[in-house]
Amino acid sequence: MSLEPKFAVSNPENELKNTPTAFKSFLPIIIPLVLIVMASIAKYPTQPFGNNLFTDIILFLGSPVIALLLGTFLSFTLPAKYDKKLLSSSGWIGEAILIAAPVILITGAGGVFGKMLQNSGIGDLVSSSLSGASWEYSYHF
Repeated sequence: MSLEPKFAVSNPENELKNTPTAFKSFLPIIIPLVLIVMASIAKYPTQPFGNNLFTDIILFLGSPVIALLLGTFLSFTLPAKYDKKLLSSSGWIGEAILIAAPVILITGAGGVFGKMLQNSGIGDLVSSSLSGASWEYSYHF
């Protein structure tokens, strides 16, 4: 993978023909938000939707993981021409994964390391040993 900048296409009219409409572009964002909001309303103690099958479906579809998964599947409908190249490492999905993978791995490793320190009790040991330390600095110029 080269880190050279990509320049604008010389004929942008051809690129604009293949772009999805604004409504279709916002669907992968709006649908999960609406589902999550509706699930939050359904969880309210007064049960505004009642206690029926519709509420159960909204609670299931409105859970954040399911709602975002639906949004992901909706985003796959955005390309005008769907082919195998989109999912390959040279397609836009593959390129996005290649760019995001190091960030996801570092974030995950940091979370695992933090949980390991928390479970081992070393954080309490370090904080108790440093609580009696003197942190005053004397500056002699």
